[in-house]
Amino acid sequence: MAKKKLKIIFDWDGTLIDIEKKYCKVYKDIINTLGGKPILHKVIWALKRKNASVELILSKSKLPPNLKSKYAQEIIGRIEKDEYLALDQLMPGVPRVLENLKNKYTLILCTNRRDRQNLFTQLEHFQLRYFFDDIIFQKSKTLGEGKAGQNDCIVVADSQDYIVVVKKLKWISVAVFCGIRSRKYLQSYHPDFIIKDVRSLPDVLSKVQKEV
Repeated sequence: MAKKKLKIIFDWDGTLIDIEKKYCKVYKDIINTLGGKPILHKVIWALKRKNASVELILSKSKLPPNLKSKYAQEIIGRIEKDEYLALDQLMPGVPRVLENLKNKYTLILCTNRRDRQNLFTQLEHFQLRYFFDDIIFQKSKTLGEGKAGQNDCIVVADSQDYIVVVKKLKWISVAVFCGIRSRKYLQSYHPDFIIKDVRSLPDVLSKVQKEV
């Protein structure tokens, strides 16, 4: 009997695509709309990677804390608009890594995106749709449900939220620190592996394969 392929679940934003320019542009436009003073690009991104509170961001942007809900609403309303999505870029080495993994593993994309059509448009733009056997939208499914199944999976993501869920599922977590969280911040959640970006994923997989 043929050995069943391991499943690799990839987060999208911050793991396979670079969202720094988009996030900083959205932040700047919102703060200007609310009448504040945007802080420098490198400063706001550093705060994002430390998972700084909205209150701290508003304070540094010369805005009162009572605008917290308004700020959050503005982010939701803008972050998936075409003008901002156009700023997204592929992380280094993504197509080559996915190409090399395609035939050896079952590849699944997992995302919190609300606008499905915009996601599919991006996948086509970056020519990545072909690589994925399935796409999980967490708005309608949890990570442990649906076609991902209950079998062992490897989850590659840039957020602590994934690490927490993966630990509960007893899957393997691979944290990348090229995205919205810093290496130091992600290490505090004790992922099974931590790498800069997906170019180092094959080395991790070789270690995992020896253990299964």
